[in-house]
Amino acid sequence: MRSLADSLGQDSSGYRLWLRADGAKCSRWLSGASYLRKWLILGVVIGASAGLGAIVFYEALVAATHFFLGVLAGYQVPTPAGEGGHAASASFSRPWVLPLVVGLGALLGALLVYWVAPEAEGHGTDAAISATIPGVSDFAPCWSRSWPPR
Repeated sequence: MRSLADSLGQDSSGYRLWLRADGAKCSRWLSGASYLRKWLILGVVIGASAGLGAIVFYEALVAATHFFLGVLAGYQVPTPAGEGGHAASASFSRPWVLPLVVGLGALLGALLVYWVAPEAEGHGTDAAISATIPGVSDFAPCWSRSWPPR
């Protein structure tokens, strides 16, 4: 896989040095700026990047919905009147594809957790219960333990 520096036709170490030097200049400028100016600039940068990320995420959801439900399963997803107001399909033209799409999504999610974010793997619900209700180590029916926990 090619890096951004390679795709720009630059040697990657030179690109990193340029990026590090540019980051140092920005850091020096921000450290010398007044309190209000510093936080105003940081707030605008963080807000703009969060907004751009939200737009990209929303558009990815729309594209995935169109592809998996519209193209693969043959279902026209209804939209609000302000977004075109398309009516829903009466039925799926290929209903046998739905379990395949769900299974593929589960497989991709599991692979993502296994390879990209292994720290996300684990006992999510049990850990949340243990963290919020002290003294409860395992999930058990409410009639099998005393309440409130001791």
